[in-house]
Amino acid sequence: MTALSPRRSDAGGSTRLVDVAQLAGVSLKTASRVINGASAVSDAVRERVQTAARQLNYVPNLPARRLSSGRTNVFAFVAAELNSGYAARVVNSFVVSAEEAGYRTMLFNSHRDTERDLSIVASLVHGHEVDGLVFFRSAADEPALEAAASQVPIVLIDPHRVQPRNVAHVVVDNDAGVRVAVEHLARLGHRRIGHLTYHREASLWIDLRGAAYHAAMAELGLPVADDLVIWADHREDLGRAALARFQQPDPPTALFAVSDYAGVSAINALEGAGIRVPADVSIVGFDDGPLAEACRPALTAVRQPMALLAETAVTLLARMVEGRPSDVRTVLPVQLIERASTAAQRTGAHQHVTFIRGDAAAE
Repeated sequence: MTALSPRRSDAGGSTRLVDVAQLAGVSLKTASRVINGASAVSDAVRERVQTAARQLNYVPNLPARRLSSGRTNVFAFVAAELNSGYAARVVNSFVVSAEEAGYRTMLFNSHRDTERDLSIVASLVHGHEVDGLVFFRSAADEPALEAAASQVPIVLIDPHRVQPRNVAHVVVDNDAGVRVAVEHLARLGHRRIGHLTYHREASLWIDLRGAAYHAAMAELGLPVADDLVIWADHREDLGRAALARFQQPDPPTALFAVSDYAGVSAINALEGAGIRVPADVSIVGFDDGPLAEACRPALTAVRQPMALLAETAVTLLARMVEGRPSDVRTVLPVQLIERASTAAQRTGAHQHVTFIRGDAAAE
């Protein structure tokens, strides 16, 4: 491709869009389409215009753009928390996906404060600062979310309190993920499969995974006794709760942990007490974030498509902003990633497993 030679604005002031168009060798209308993120432009032309804009240090006149189009070309990302590997992967994908779609981004951390979630919406809407918002793990209730969505296009990723009937949301298939985890352990010969979880307010995903565990065990004809469900009072107590149960008679031979953090906490606590993973107990987590691969033994886990969650949310939001129809509920598939934390139940302790539902799930 022929290199572009930088030019200065004839007026000697800030660069104008017409200067970008001239340097790129395109019409003013085409340059405007590229700068505004329109899709009806070839990749070659888009690259020429973007290169020219960078060489000339062109900065769009945002107030003028808002007046002419009524749009800001900005998406906001409002997260309940940003300090986990899961959140980092989602927000990074959001920024990349939004920029590829022609939108700049704004990031906000509500620190799990529902009122702050809603005040951020009110402020952005009042100032006409964004075209749409993505809420990550919001704990707002359904009426509040519907009220917010009536003011500006909103897509939820992994909502924590409710999956609203009338607000677009993107989630993973928790039921399928838990089922494939339990079936994996059952195929390894385990019958006493426990569930490690914890108490937390407004955590829909914990409830969904717990219900899916009970359903999967029932489908496979496996016992679901009260002593198989291990509850921690807080997230930080998961390892201690797991160890306390394994110091009692007749512990599980395998655990489905509600999250990677729960699974890794159990591994660390049990291994520290001389209970070997997977020789004495197999453990499966859920999320497959950085923790799963980093711990020793590495954690078998159900993988959430974290980047795809954000990509899908941005696609839905762009469709809504452009007035095109979009789905209210999008469920993304998950997959089991087998690592070193699971193994066949030891000979002598092995109990035959009868599959009532059949060998249906793919691993």
